Amino acid sequence: MVYTAPGSAAFSRKRGSMADKITAELALIDTELAAVELGDIELNSGEILVGNAGNVATAVTPSGDVTVSNAGVTTIGAKKVGKAMLVSESEAVAGNIFVSTGADSAIDEVAVSGDATLAASGALTIADSVLDGSNVANTSPDNVIGAIPVLYRIAVEDASANNDITSTHKFLVTDFWFVGGATPGVAEDTVQLLNGTNAISEAVAKTTDANCLVRATQLNQSTGMIAAGGTIRITSVKNTNVAGTAYVMGIRVA
Repeated sequence: MVYTAPGSAAFSRKRGSMADKITAELALIDTELAAVELGDIELNSGEILVGNAGNVATAVTPSGDVTVSNAGVTTIGAKKVGKAMLVSESEAVAGNIFVSTGADSAIDEVAVSGDATLAASGALTIADSVLDGSNVANTSPDNVIGAIPVLYRIAVEDASANNDITSTHKFLVTDFWFVGGATPGVAEDTVQLLNGTNAISEAVAKTTDANCLVRATQLNQSTGMIAAGGTIRITSVKNTNVAGTAYVMGIRVA
């Protein structure tokens, strides 16, 4: 049924009072509206009905920060969500950041903690004593750009012994030196750097000077590449006094 408003002559011929005739016409309109199904309204794909300034339903395509597909799926545009949409300034905690919780892509406000902290100004501070050799990037042995050096400090007791530490990463030795303790030694008090049982340096002799500093003059490059999990060994030979500290410098390699 399609409602058609009667002309003035047809309306005047209707029986009843003016109020009754108007009520009857409104009832016909209500019946017509109730019979309208969604499929009877023609809209272009993706359009919705919105009341305009004249209070008339008008077909429009949603735009701006959010769009809607013809399946009803809304999409927030890139870089459309501002801070005010996430949390009000009165609720935000200084220095906190928003992080996905991993549960249904939910976002939670958390404080930065652990090895680093974040100030409200955005300044990131790395805590003391948290960086070690494991934080240094690997480099190629043939890399001409260079890499950050890694230094191992190994205490040597006053005894003939193997002083071992385990390298956590593949490591190329680039230097080896020894600082004697307060007690002098003699030429027969020596330390030597090895890759497990394979010599990297010559035997370096302690001197008769207290707190002497002596350095290896030879490094065997074929044995100087220590594998991850390999043994960095300082072999000490005591005659008079061999106590001191050995230093092994190198770079982590891939």
